[in-house]
Amino acid sequence: MGSRAWQYQAMTDMSQLNENEREILRLLAQGHTAKSIASLTGKSVSSVNERLREARRKTGIGSSRTLSRTFVTQENRDNIIGMDEGEPPAPELPEAAGPSRSALFRGVAIMMTITALSAAIFLAQTSAPESQPIEPETAPAAAKADPLLSGAFFEPLPSQRYIMLRKEKRDPIWAGKMEAALVTRYAILLRKYGVDQPVRALCGETTCEIAMKLNLSNDKAPRLTDELQGKELTDSLEKIGLRFTTGSFGGPGEGYIHSAYLIRRSAINAAPASAHPAPESH
Repeated sequence: MGSRAWQYQAMTDMSQLNENEREILRLLAQGHTAKSIASLTGKSVSSVNERLREARRKTGIGSSRTLSRTFVTQENRDNIIGMDEGEPPAPELPEAAGPSRSALFRGVAIMMTITALSAAIFLAQTSAPESQPIEPETAPAAAKADPLLSGAFFEPLPSQRYIMLRKEKRDPIWAGKMEAALVTRYAILLRKYGVDQPVRALCGETTCEIAMKLNLSNDKAPRLTDELQGKELTDSLEKIGLRFTTGSFGGPGEGYIHSAYLIRRSAINAAPASAHPAPESH
């Protein structure tokens, strides 16, 4: 999740968020739940969840928790870059008295501010690679080539995984077995939430996709999101040889939409397979 948070920070436009959405995201980043945010802001839980859904829709980030952390990090960064560079005047002191404790603390604070500003200026002045059209499946490689970001992340976004999977050839024996196992595991999990709706599983040679659109009440959605990213499901998938890479959770619009992409463990460090006809979904 840490790698995806870096990825979102590098490319997310927060300018469309209104002040109500920003306030809720700040509280969510502090560890509050929708219920405690509702209590603090005087809004209903459903109103809080609606604003979170709208914020996810505007930014394209599928997880409210990830969005809140990304928003706060970006807001803090913008505040540092926009700070007044002027040094506050120091009070006159008799030479014999020496610096006071408050003056020493102020000097440390000024040095920290100068260090932060120097870093911000370096990033602003360092030219980015020349902008050119990037195909979705080559975006991760292009990002890795950026001299300022190399090694900081990268996983392909869900939309990129979607294309990459459909260009894979299909391993019919492995893919069929994995699709059946995934449908079973996710169906069992969803029944705990009173959901009996179809789950689509699609596998190629190295990658599997899970996709679903559910009728789910607002109070159940946060718990399901946590469980879809939780250790119990992750361990269950590891046992059948799959590792979670990336996914999206929640909106936009009505209902609960979730997709996840899983990689065959034996192929994690292997080169991408050549393009073949798209596998069939089940």
